[in-house]
Amino acid sequence: MTRPLFTIITPVLNRAAEMEKTLASVLSQPSDLYEYLVIDGGSTDGTAELLRASGEKTRWVSEPDSGVYDAMNKGLKAASGDFIYFLGAGDTLREGVLEKVAQVIPRGPMTYFYGNVFSEAHHRVYNGRYSNWKLSRINICHQAVFCHRHLFEIIGPFDTQYKIMADHVWNMKAFGTPGLHKVYTDLVIADFAAGGLSHYQTDPQLIADRLELIRQNLGPWAYALNKSAALLPAGLKEARYQAYQRLRARLRGK
Repeated sequence: MTRPLFTIITPVLNRAAEMEKTLASVLSQPSDLYEYLVIDGGSTDGTAELLRASGEKTRWVSEPDSGVYDAMNKGLKAASGDFIYFLGAGDTLREGVLEKVAQVIPRGPMTYFYGNVFSEAHHRVYNGRYSNWKLSRINICHQAVFCHRHLFEIIGPFDTQYKIMADHVWNMKAFGTPGLHKVYTDLVIADFAAGGLSHYQTDPQLIADRLELIRQNLGPWAYALNKSAALLPAGLKEARYQAYQRLRARLRGK
């Protein structure tokens, strides 16, 4: 049996209404390009019934887990595609996007391929090409990223001690991996639904470990600049943040 090019993994818990549109966006893609794995945490709202009715192209399990990153790691263990892609419940792939990505993605085992998403929360495309410095400040949406499965063998799965932002930690480790082939495409991969864990909550463990993770993975300049910023007085930090928000609004024409 030919290995699919993409494994799409969706973790979900009690989001049947949102899951319906996610399913539709995946199942509309060319069926020879992907396998679809849904890891349900034991929903009681009809999610399992929706998955059962979605057909044989959707492989799924419904059982308790210890959170979204535990579910994503379960999906990794079951994946057989060359490239791994995570899509949240409520997020939707753009029409025909897998075929577009398949035409340009390098097939090498060290490939980290990423584009953009449309953020429904911010009503704009998010977030362009990344440098080590940019990643030290703001994460790449996992809905924008296709990683070769070999990278997960090198770096490991998501570290579940980071309950909210384990994907940011994994991205930093990826950027710090020797030989990584980062490829950016100016293509909107998916529409990223408003909300989600990181939209409403911070990750205390990431806050505690952030500077050391930056030092280990993103280089001395990113570390020095972030350490200097951390030493600013709270009032100056707030003034800088408000100035940044005003600049963003002007650039967006608002």
